[in-house]
Amino acid sequence: MNSLFDFDGATGLALIFSVGMYMSSKLRRHVAEIKALTPEMLPPPPDASMFRAAPTDTEQSQARIDATSEPQRLATG
Repeated sequence: MNSLFDFDGATGLALIFSVGMYMSSKLRRHVAEIKALTPEMLPPPPDASMFRAAPTDTEQSQARIDATSEPQRLATG
């Protein structure tokens, strides 16, 4: 039973080392893929309107009134 506990620290260190090596290889591969990207391969930027606040009910009804009402003409004279 004591022999199991003698190798516990070494097993943990080996596991941490192996996980670190795995992450390092994955990261190296991802960095290589990112460096190979050209601007044509990137997705289009998002539309800025998706970050605006949604209009309230009164703003929506006012927009409908403005869109359906007759345009006002300026008096020139």
